[in-house]
Amino acid sequence: MTTTEERSAVNNQIINTMMQQLGGNKFMVMTGSKPQYKQINCVNPLIAFKLVRNYSKANYLKVTYMIGTDLYKMEFIRMTKKKIETLQEFNNIFGDQLQSIFTEVTQLYTKLF
Repeated sequence: MTTTEERSAVNNQIINTMMQQLGGNKFMVMTGSKPQYKQINCVNPLIAFKLVRNYSKANYLKVTYMIGTDLYKMEFIRMTKKKIETLQEFNNIFGDQLQSIFTEVTQLYTKLF
């Protein structure tokens, strides 16, 4: 494997871990969110979700893994034909905080209690 292929494999594994930390398939079923975009061949891998209507009025969620810090960045975005607006942004968050921040912002639950 070349360095680029190795980085892609590691980043793909990071994306899968991000999905599991968000709640995996349960997250997608409970929230109606669908992965729209994965950026694997980059310094900081990210995944973006199309969101259903929610309390925050955001229609996209972008989660970026910050390599080297083992922390995440979450952006709740409102995208229309005329503009793209970041409604809320959270930096330097831990993997175990992803679900609670998502629920706090959107009022959508990521799992059954």
